[in-house]
Amino acid sequence: MLWCAVRKVWLVAQPEEYVRQGLIKYLTELGYPINLMQVERKVGNTNDRLDLLILSRTAEPFMLIEVKAPGYDLQPAVEQVARYNRHWNAPFTLALNGEQALCYRIDWNSELIEQLSEIPRFSVDKNTL
Repeated sequence: MLWCAVRKVWLVAQPEEYVRQGLIKYLTELGYPINLMQVERKVGNTNDRLDLLILSRTAEPFMLIEVKAPGYDLQPAVEQVARYNRHWNAPFTLALNGEQALCYRIDWNSELIEQLSEIPRFSVDKNTL
């Protein structure tokens, strides 16, 4: 069993859940507040669910995260989270499988997408690191 600090429940220890809970712990070390994290968030009017949504301090989407089990190819996860981000327009997306992470910054004004070498620290301003 794994404790989820976001949902405040014990969960069955599945490979993907290990990755998600490890990420939540790591994000808190980078300054991301637990109270601004939402797990298994519904995407618009679809049946899709985003694994983890990080909100800014002003309750705007800050980072969308898709988590996969170790060994899972991340390219489909990157495409999945990008598709979900059409709904939220968050400035950051992240796809990870516990072995590899692909993090992107999106500038919605210029439509530029930049792959980052690391996950940004949490910031009050959604457009800065």
